Amino acid sequence: MDNTLLIIILAGLAALLIIVMMFFRRAKRREPGSARDEYILGLKAQFDKRIDEAYEHFKKTVSLDTENVDAYLRLGNILRLKNSLDRAFQIHRELSMRGNLTEIERQEINEAMVEDLFAAEKYDEAGKTLRGLLSGDSRNEVFLEKLLEVYTLTGDWVNAIPTVERLARINPDKYDRRFQAMYKILEGIKHANSGDGHKARLIYKEALNLYNKCALAYLYIGDAYVQDNRLNDAIDWWKKLCHDIPGKSHICFEKLESALFETGKFSDIAEIYLRILEKDEKNIRAIRALARIQTKMGKKPEAIRNLKRTLEIKPNDYESLTELMEIYREEENLQELASIAEEYCILRKKEIEPAELYICSECGHAVPEPEPLCAKCHRVGTYGL
Repeated sequence: MDNTLLIIILAGLAALLIIVMMFFRRAKRREPGSARDEYILGLKAQFDKRIDEAYEHFKKTVSLDTENVDAYLRLGNILRLKNSLDRAFQIHRELSMRGNLTEIERQEINEAMVEDLFAAEKYDEAGKTLRGLLSGDSRNEVFLEKLLEVYTLTGDWVNAIPTVERLARINPDKYDRRFQAMYKILEGIKHANSGDGHKARLIYKEALNLYNKCALAYLYIGDAYVQDNRLNDAIDWWKKLCHDIPGKSHICFEKLESALFETGKFSDIAEIYLRILEKDEKNIRAIRALARIQTKMGKKPEAIRNLKRTLEIKPNDYESLTELMEIYREEENLQELASIAEEYCILRKKEIEPAELYICSECGHAVPEPEPLCAKCHRVGTYGL
């Protein structure tokens, strides 16, 4: 009887133990596992660009596991994509106040906060946030780059230039002297636009001291002299550009021709182009410019020879073909006109862009005049000058 009772009690305890173990095992699978599963499903949905679905999974994740920092971070980033900018910033800011963050987590959260402010075009607030972050991490290249972007977008060249200098000390290859010179150019333009040509010239010359092959500096120094009605000084600087940097001198050709015409020295321009070609014999723009001058002077055989010369260097040169056609039309040389017209039509079918456009290397934006700053992507020094 006693043995039977003991066996029954032991069997009952064993059964109870099995039930308890099964309960905890199921609970373990259901609760902690569900947060992890939601997080994984969120990552997969985000990778597949199913943003709304990812948002719901990350939202469930943080409701089940408030310690999942990455889920909160991604939730805020998705809200930014959905243009819920205030909510995105609030999530990231609250996340940044946690005390148990790793350095990598803190960096990612701070970057996300700055991106929220950029998306909301709150550049002043973004700048203030970045300066605060840099006060504790002065050599953080990511934050310095974003701060430079703030100054670039707001046209604050006075603060942009020291920021470029700080970046140059960290990454001298990327932020070289050419890049620094471009920001000097932008500062000079600001003074020129406000009517202070003298101050603009001083800053353009600082750009040249930084990078003596800065073609835009020569160009804008000439412009600043024109602004002060000193046309001969402008001509001297554009001539220097042709002498010092023949490969990029085409940016001043039109201005130089106009200035020489106004001062009664238009005949000098052909000699200037010939000197450029002595240094850079395959300079297509200079050859073409010389041919135009020769056409105006009635020296059409010389102009034809030079235009054919450009086509030997670059057979698909749209501009040279167009000008040759015009000369042959005026000369009523129907045989040559027909030959050139056939090449012209082939080229038109290929939709070749005119060579005179300047193309931004970052976004492909095309402009007729060279610029230090792309108006579309707001990148500096992307036109190859």
